[in-house]
Formats: sequence, C-alpha cells, structure tokens
Amino acid sequence: MGCDASSGVPVKSDAYRAAEDIFYVGINDVSFFVEDDEKENFYLVILRKLFPEISIKKIFPQGGKANVINKARRHSGDVNFVFIVDADFDLLFEEKVEIENLFYLDRYSIENYLLEDVAVKKLILSERPALNA
Repeated sequence: MGCDASSGVPVKSDAYRAAEDIFYVGINDVSFFVEDDEKENFYLVILRKLFPEISIKKIFPQGGKANVINKARRHSGDVNFVFIVDADFDLLFEEKVEIENLFYLDRYSIENYLLEDVAVKKLILSERPALNA
C-alpha cells in the first residue's frame, strides 16, 4: 500500500495489486482480474450472479489494462485465473493480445453489459467451457 501524494489517503500500489490474490488462494475458486479499481464491486456482483456455483469473495483490479495483460502472460493457461479487459479500441485497431485465459469484452466497457449480464458468462464459457464444471 502507498499514499496518494496530494491527499495522503492510502492507495493500492502496483506491487500490492500484483500480490493481493495470494491471500485468497483457497478462498476464491477462480480469481478474476480486471482493469479498474473503481469497478471492483460491479464485477463482483455480476460474476457472482453469472457463476453462482463458483466461490468468488474478491475481484482483483490491476490498475490498468497493461497490468492485467502482464499478469495474464505470467499465468497463461492457469484455469484458476481469469483476466477480463475492456475492448476499448483494441479490437477496432487490431491490437488484441492473444493469451489463453485473457478475455476481451465484446463492447467498449463493462457498463455496456448492464442489461445483458448473461453476455459476460456466455463470452467466458464460449472461450473456456471447462469453467462451467
């Protein structure tokens, strides 16, 4: 943890984010990693609703797409780690990174799925049907 220079409020550092999931091994059945700190609870609610049979106590925001992609590279193929990033303009500019357990939302950002939360489940299960077990 660190402190915001202007306000002195504690903030999560990149080092903290990189290691935070270690404390939840054995608590989360699957660890989900996302970009934005401020959307952690939003993802938690959606993913719990989509995957009620999976124990998800914590979502791990990584503070940006680059951090999610870097962590996905280190954990490629690990079925207990799922990485979700916004499409932003990556799909349009053909900048999509191909990693086995990295998933791009089909839309610009997660908020675009507010009325279609089942779409996230379909996206993940279409790419990794074994997660339905």
